[in-house]
Amino acid sequence: MRNFDFCGKWKQIFILPVALIIAGIVLFFVMGLNIGVDFSGGSLIYAEIGSGKFEVDDIRSIVGEYTSNAVVSYSGDNNMGVDIRLGGTDDANEIQDKIIADLKEKYEIGDDKFDVEYVGPTIGKSLLINASLALAIAFVLMLAYIWFRFELASGVVALIGIVHDVLIMFVFTILFRIQINTPFIAALLTIVGYSINNTIIIFDRIRSNRQKMSGDVSLNEIVNTSIRETLNRSVNTTITTLIALVVLFVLGVESIKTFTLPIIIGVIAGFFSSVFIAGPLWVLMNKKDKAKAVKL
Repeated sequence: MRNFDFCGKWKQIFILPVALIIAGIVLFFVMGLNIGVDFSGGSLIYAEIGSGKFEVDDIRSIVGEYTSNAVVSYSGDNNMGVDIRLGGTDDANEIQDKIIADLKEKYEIGDDKFDVEYVGPTIGKSLLINASLALAIAFVLMLAYIWFRFELASGVVALIGIVHDVLIMFVFTILFRIQINTPFIAALLTIVGYSINNTIIIFDRIRSNRQKMSGDVSLNEIVNTSIRETLNRSVNTTITTLIALVVLFVLGVESIKTFTLPIIIGVIAGFFSSVFIAGPLWVLMNKKDKAKAVKL
């Protein structure tokens, strides 16, 4: 990596993310998104069974006999109960009744141990609008900050990197059938904030090296040097973050896994975009600006 030409190999580097994003578009039309009850509407069943009297995997087996569009997780103090989130379908009420009947029979519990709530699609639409608005505001503020601190080209490149990370997250979300719900939106916003960090560090080093290195040094060499000088930090930050996330994913409950898996994907995508995409793309944009200035 110390001698790798990040800027000179940009065409080969860009093939991987472009191929993944194209594959994601195909998967989207073939498989679609796995929209959770938070956005599609549906029902939430809470069953109080008793601490230590059940395993959530057993509940998942029962629910899995009737639907694959459900999220099951522990709930309540000391894991006294279980939450079952069912997506809205034409036979949702029938599925709900069958699940409740099976749980009553298996764990010998009465009607008073169940609580059912319904989530309308209107609420989900409102959540989606608010999440999109938060994402748009974050993009505008980050662009303004980076433009003020560095230059417009740096801000544009940073936002392209974030869009790359988000799209890669969605590719694997479709592939692994991760539900699009409120934890996923939280993970998405987390990655938007996280992935910009490494990119800003590299841009800061590029600015510093442009001032220190002689005028005969090309933009390619300045950016390559800057990436190499910050590479150890980028790798160490990514690895330590991934270790914590992987432990959470392995040991956490289902709701935690829904949150951590997209972040794991986003952290890896963020490392790739900051190291392999941001610098070369910045060079390309600056060369185009210089070419326009020469023509004028």
